[in-house]
Amino acid sequence: MASVKRGLKRGLKGRTRTVILMLDETIITETPPPYSCYAHVGEQVRVPITGNRSKRILHGAINIKSGEVALLITEEWINETH
Repeated sequence: MASVKRGLKRGLKGRTRTVILMLDETIITETPPPYSCYAHVGEQVRVPITGNRSKRILHGAINIKSGEVALLITEEWINETH
């Protein structure tokens, strides 16, 4: 087993390091959209409405090995294709 590790180390010696990132995005709104909710029979549910529908998009990336996190908050989706 030790010889296998030495072989791997020799094979990776001249290579640049590889970084594995996990990426995700989500929309954050000040007033989340109303979904179904429960109420007693015969009672109407009160849904607070502020009129403010501003939103931000949270983009995040995490380095799988180190746990380092990078966040970016924007007002629009970032669509870059390489």
